[in-house]
Amino acid sequence: MIERLQRDLELLRGRYPDVQFRKEGLWVFLPGYIVSSGWERKKYDVCFQIRPGYPDISPYGINVSPPPRRSDGTPLKDYADNPEPKPPFEGAWGRFSWEAAAWKAAPDLVSGSTLLNYVESIRQRFEEGP
Repeated sequence: MIERLQRDLELLRGRYPDVQFRKEGLWVFLPGYIVSSGWERKKYDVCFQIRPGYPDISPYGINVSPPPRRSDGTPLKDYADNPEPKPPFEGAWGRFSWEAAAWKAAPDLVSGSTLLNYVESIRQRFEEGP
């Protein structure tokens, strides 16, 4: 898993050079992630945790700071403020329940799903709206 994770993080850094990885807890942090219109802000910090069993099992959840709000005040679905486990990064956090729909494990980064695929799927969640 460690070698695969390192290659996966390198691929992710190619698109998101500011990405940070915290080995303790296997957390991935993306500062200033740009989201679709309709949200209170244009950018949020996002992070997620890599679950045991990766790469056979996808990451789960999207932690967002500051906690997101829709510009029209619509309540958010599948969302909780102050999630547990709390992300190990500064700020107040909220979490969307989210899992990449088409995660396909493979030993290589060409034929299987990657952390980059997961991060791109986060955009899909924001486009869905509340």
